[in-house]
Order: sequence, then C-alpha cells, then structure tokens
Amino acid sequence: MIGTVVRRQLLRAIAIAALVNVSFVSSVFSADAQSPTPTLLAQLRDGGLIIYFRHSLTTRTGQPDDDLSGCASQRNLNDAGRQLARHIGQAFALLKIPVGKVQSSPYCRCRDTASLAFGRTEVAAFLETNGDPRSAAEQARLAELARALRVAPPRGSNTVFVAHGNNLRGLTQRHGYPDLFIDEAEAVIFRPRTGTTAEVVARVKAGNWKNLVGQP
Repeated sequence: MIGTVVRRQLLRAIAIAALVNVSFVSSVFSADAQSPTPTLLAQLRDGGLIIYFRHSLTTRTGQPDDDLSGCASQRNLNDAGRQLARHIGQAFALLKIPVGKVQSSPYCRCRDTASLAFGRTEVAAFLETNGDPRSAAEQARLAELARALRVAPPRGSNTVFVAHGNNLRGLTQRHGYPDLFIDEAEAVIFRPRTGTTAEVVARVKAGNWKNLVGQP
C-alpha cells in the first residue's frame, strides 16, 4: 500500500514539475529521445552503464556564469529544477536502478542536481566546461571525458555524471560521437567500449522515467 501511494505521489509530482517549464514539456516527446522500456530497465538494473545527466531546470537571468568561487555568480537551479532533481532520485529508488559513483561538474547547478537526486556527489574537474572546444583547456577536459566513458563500472552498478550540454557537443565535434544535444534534466545512457567511443544506448527525458514506474 505504501509503495502504491509513493508511486502515485511521484507520478503526480513529476507531472507538476514538468508543467512549470513550457519548453521542457514541449520537448518531452521529441523524436530524438526514447521513452524507457522494460528492456532498458533490465539493462540499467544489471549495471555496467554510464548515465550522463544535464543539470536540472534553471532560470537564465543574464548573470555572469564563469566564476566558480560561489553560487551567487552562477546560473542556478530554480525551484522546479530542485524539485525535479529530487523526483528523478525517487524514480531511481522506486525502479531499483543501482547507482555507484556519482560525479558532477563543479558548477553549483550540477552539484545540486546530483546531491538532490542521489544524495552525494564527487566534483570532477573534467566535467567543467567553458563552451569552447577550440581551447586547450576544454580539449583536455573532453579527452578525459572520452576516456571516462570507456571505463565500465562494475556489473551491478551504474556510474552517474551530472554536467552540461556543452560537454556532449564537444564530444560530437572532437571525438566522433553523434549529435547529443540534450535538454536540462535529460539523460544519455552510454555503454562503455574499450578502445572506441561508448555506445549510446538511450536518451531519456526527465519526465519519461515515470513510464517505467510499476514495471516488475
């Protein structure tokens, strides 16, 4: 009974959070994103995958966003974004998706998304971005991210990265990945492969995790 009540509350909360952001709602069923399936859920429960989230919903107010010394000088999660991050974590718990290492960009919106969803995070410098794949610093970070995507987590566990859309665009431009433009709170699921690019298993919009709730 408790599980049923929690599941209903989760579905209701995710729907409310999605309605707060019109652009998010309009993109939930985009052709490029997949709705999770029982097969995908089985793969996630088996582990060995890397789940790359873009940070949750933010408010763009024109503030500077290049100062890591404090959250006040950065673009941060809005209330809907914080709520949605919590609901993603609740969905993972209900779906019994095992999560091992959680790493995030040093930006507050990424650290907060990871902490609200999964209760912990380790800041990883290679998940930072300056949005310019031509710069030496960005190229070094992208090379490290490409290497990290080739490292499979132990079977029975999945690694989570929480970072930015720019990182994925950099992988497309410099490391042979397909176009992976994702919305805030969207995830790309990778299967690491030794010596080559990781396989893109699926893309999941934040609101689509609810489609798996209730699966055995």
